[in-house]
Amino acid sequence: SSEINKKKKKNVSRNRKVYWRKHTDIKDVDEFLSEKRLEERLGGPFKSKKDEDLFVIDTSTNDERFKDEKKKLTKKQRALLPPRCFEILKPLTAVPDPVVKRNRVKSKEERKSSIRKAIEEKKRLSGYIPRKVLEARRSRMVTLRQKKLQPKGPTFNKNLWDCKSIDENENLAHLEWLNDNTLRHNLTNLGAFKFGVPTGIRKKKSVVPTIELPHPGSSYNPSFKAHQDLLKIVADRELEKQKEEAHIKRVTSDLFNKVTRSEKATLWMEEMSQGLPQTEEIKTENSVKEEKEESTEYKAINPPVSFLKKKTRKQRRKQKLEKEGELKRKEAKLEKKKVADLYKLRFISNDIKNIEKTQETNLQKRQKLAALNISRTKRLGGKQYEEQDHAFSRGCELKGNLRSVKSEGNVLTDRFYSLQKRNMLVPSVKRIRMNKAKVKSFVKASHRLEKEKNGNSKNKKKVTE
Repeated sequence: SSEINKKKKKNVSRNRKVYWRKHTDIKDVDEFLSEKRLEERLGGPFKSKKDEDLFVIDTSTNDERFKDEKKKLTKKQRALLPPRCFEILKPLTAVPDPVVKRNRVKSKEERKSSIRKAIEEKKRLSGYIPRKVLEARRSRMVTLRQKKLQPKGPTFNKNLWDCKSIDENENLAHLEWLNDNTLRHNLTNLGAFKFGVPTGIRKKKSVVPTIELPHPGSSYNPSFKAHQDLLKIVADRELEKQKEEAHIKRVTSDLFNKVTRSEKATLWMEEMSQGLPQTEEIKTENSVKEEKEESTEYKAINPPVSFLKKKTRKQRRKQKLEKEGELKRKEAKLEKKKVADLYKLRFISNDIKNIEKTQETNLQKRQKLAALNISRTKRLGGKQYEEQDHAFSRGCELKGNLRSVKSEGNVLTDRFYSLQKRNMLVPSVKRIRMNKAKVKSFVKASHRLEKEKNGNSKNKKKVTE
């Protein structure tokens, strides 16, 4: 049995580490090391310790020991104890660190050499402060100031409706010496950017007053002269309209004459036969043949040149000399012109002065026209603004009191035309579309009633427009 229980010795090659680890028995070594670790955790081996370290003589009575166990720590005593969260950081074993001196990253001050430290101390005593230190101090002061300015809570100590309260950064917008782009950049980075209002919003669109006084002749009890003046204005405007209508009629419908049907047919025939060959204009057969012969004959663009007419060397040399002479003459002419232009400077300066004068006079004319057109209405859309007709009443309609006066005009239309006149609304025309789509509606067979089904064929299909 002992032979059976005995493990067979394995003959394994020991040429690699894997085989050494796999086929060697190291249990006894592991047990010894675990015992050693346990002893280290408990404070060393028990053999080397004395009895005083291992045992304590208990001299207290049972009642005192019971009281001490029940005694609880006060709040102040508990506060003095180290916090439990730091217990993780404490070592679990009592084994001292084998490597006492460990590598540590030195601080910036520790890395400085003694010579460097001595130079800096000398500069500090002499009153020299580095730029980095000054910038750090300045930035620290700014951060402290910003922290003080930060609101600690929702304090309501500012009147929102107070117009006199001016923002600190508001004065920056009125700096004349800064460019617009620079101002915009600075204000956006400061966080106090104010969106610029377009200049055209505050500027009035027209010089015309918002509410124009009506003509004195439109009063319910006007003077005779004012009433006659108003009637004259209305009559003149009506005449102008009639004149315009007559002009349109004259240049359109009156230009065309009324023609009978027979005359119209003859005119149409004459018009349609324009350009067609007539019997008198038919050419003879001979002339047509001659034209055909002429057209079939080949004619070259450049006439043929014979070898005998070839240019000689003398002719070529003369031609070359002539070309060179012509070029020289052109150059001389240009130089002469340049010299002549120098003497023309006085005349050129006079021309420039004349041009400037004409430009100035044109500018003055434009300014005068602009001054005249200030009160005029601009053309904002396709339709031009038309003045509203004056509200007037005839002589027989005038009454002495307000009760019996007939009302003329409308307040809403007056305001509407006023907005158009002041370039605030685009002039428009009211369009009433009469050409509505004629939709046919049919009653489905499934939706018809029984009476309709049994009725005539005319009632079967109902059409409503």
